Amino acid sequence: MSQNSEKIKNLSIAFLCIVSSIFLITILVFFNNHIQEQKKFNEEVSKTITNVYQDYKSHLDNQLELQNELKNKSSSFATVVNEVSMIISARLMEEEKLISRAEADILVIEAINEIKNKNERIANIITIINKKFINNR
Repeated sequence: MSQNSEKIKNLSIAFLCIVSSIFLITILVFFNNHIQEQKKFNEEVSKTITNVYQDYKSHLDNQLELQNELKNKSSSFATVVNEVSMIISARLMEEEKLISRAEADILVIEAINEIKNKNERIANIITIINKKFINNR
């Protein structure tokens, strides 16, 4: 009976080792799958973050470009308004005989040239108005 007990004991130990091995292999496969899923998830998150960053960077670049464009346009507008006020002032000073016609014409021409650097169409309109003013004197 002792031999039978010994055989049963050895078979039980062998069976326990086989079951333990299968259990450990199952756990390793499960964790390996879980690790693979985690890697895929991390890659997707990384891609999403990269896309969000690129979109945000593109948005900031567009905002910066629009701000620079707005700054340039407002600077141009300020220059045009300043030069138009210079033209009006020169013509009023000419009418009040504070400066001569030649001096007023020089101031107006300089102002028109400044306007032409910023907006040629407006400069052309002001040039036509100036010629009409000179012809009517």
